[in-house]
Parts: sequence; C-alpha cells; structure tokens
Amino acid sequence: MSKLKFFVFVLFMIISVSEIRSQIVINEIMYAPLDANNEWFEIYNNGITPVNLQNWKWKDATSTIRTITTQSIILSANSYLIICQDSNKLKIQFPGINGIISTNFMECPE
Repeated sequence: MSKLKFFVFVLFMIISVSEIRSQIVINEIMYAPLDANNEWFEIYNNGITPVNLQNWKWKDATSTIRTITTQSIILSANSYLIICQDSNKLKIQFPGINGIISTNFMECPE
C-alpha cells in the first residue's frame, strides 16, 4: 500500500511540474538580425497563475545554457515578456513596448 501512495505522489508531482512549465510558451523570436545585439525572444504565460522566471534557463544556437535572470521576476497570467540583450536598442526600434528584460544572455554552468 505504501508503494502505491508513493507512486501516486510521484505521479502528482510530475503532472504538477508539467502543468507549470507548459504555461510558458515562446511566442516570437527575432533571430539573425543585422546587428547581433538586436536578438530577442518573447515568452507568453498562457496559464491562469503567475510564474516566477528566476533562474530559468534556455539554450542558444551554440547549445550554451544561459539564464534569463537571477532576479525574481513574475510573469503574470496572460502576460508577455521580451528577453533581449540590449533593451535600449529594442525600445528605439519598438517605442511604447512594455515588459522587456535586458539580460547579457549570461552563460550558466551546466
């Protein structure tokens, strides 16, 4: 009986984690612009709960693992966020856009 309880607990945890992760989708990508510092990607939280993006990672074209941010940044439900290397350049290109994180696309230890 205890094995069954453990199995149900593990299954519940896997499903819970999967549901949280599936809330965030990559919505749009600007890749290979003329100026390499103008690369960016947009994520969207299609879930009903906010998600903390602290220490979230992504892999670039060279398969280098990078961190979006080490700060606690909450992406609200049904909200967008643009992750870029130089937010000033992006704001000049797209004035009036809110929800931008400027990051140095820092490399993370694997």
